[in-house]
Formats: sequence, C-alpha cells, structure tokens
Amino acid sequence: MELIQDSDKMQMIHATQTSIVEQEILNCIKLGMKDKSEIYDVIVEKLKIPRPTIRRVSRNFRIDLIEIIKIEGKLGGTTTAP
Repeated sequence: MELIQDSDKMQMIHATQTSIVEQEILNCIKLGMKDKSEIYDVIVEKLKIPRPTIRRVSRNFRIDLIEIIKIEGKLGGTTTAP
C-alpha cells in the first residue's frame, strides 16, 4: 500500500513540475524571447531544474500545442493571424 502512495505522490510532483515549467515557457514567450536555448537558460536558472527536464517538458508542450492548433483548424478556427 505504501508503494502505491509513493507512486501517486511522484506523479503529482511530476505533473506540478510540468505545469510550472509550461507556465514559465509561456512567460518567456510573452516577454518576447524566441530562442529556445535562451528560454531554457532562463528557466533552468530560475527554477533550478535540470536542463534535460526543461527540454522534455518543452518538447511535450510543443506537441500538445500543435495538436490543439490542428484541432482548431479542423473545427473552423483560425490558426494564423490575419
């Protein structure tokens, strides 16, 4: 039973960390940063999370955003600015 609770706790920590990194990525983009390496550097420095973790979260986040854009396009939403 203890093992299950530890596993649930680790999943929660992972989900929380992922959400925090995704929010920081969005914050950097809103500040006008476009270079991935610069964004990673800022997040690694600010959150003290290893760079490979930032890159993994960034890759998954990018894939999720692309899927959302594809779905919006199929539903008749616009995917590009006028």
